[in-house]
Amino acid sequence: MTSTTLGPFPLVSFISGNTALPPTTTSSPTAQLAHTDTPFDHLDLPFALVVNIPLITMTPENGSTEVWLGTHSITTLACQEGVHGDRASGRIKTKLVEERKKVRGPCQPIVSKGSVVIRDLRIWHGGMPNSSKMPRVMLAMSKLAFDGA
Repeated sequence: MTSTTLGPFPLVSFISGNTALPPTTTSSPTAQLAHTDTPFDHLDLPFALVVNIPLITMTPENGSTEVWLGTHSITTLACQEGVHGDRASGRIKTKLVEERKKVRGPCQPIVSKGSVVIRDLRIWHGGMPNSSKMPRVMLAMSKLAFDGA
């Protein structure tokens, strides 16, 4: 799949994980605003993929990632607040989020433990609050196009 999308010799450039923690007596989880993982000018074609693997089943209750299907094809640098390096870089402008809701709002899927979710790095998404009692852990890997040279 990655070679078909990105060309031969894709390069794994990032391996990490993210955890949505449950509420505590002193802190309530909050949602991330819609953003992309590309807070820089980029190509209008797929150049990087993110692979997520949940280590527990992800649900809206425990903070499954909100995704805005189809936004990878409309995302440009002009859609984003701030400039590269700013705290707001990558965050999608509120006006554009409201306009997109009229076309197709976000979804927060249920994803079974051990599933593989592949998304274009340009797609709008956001971490969501975990209102359950257990941490929601997900592995994250990025693959970039690489020409093999």
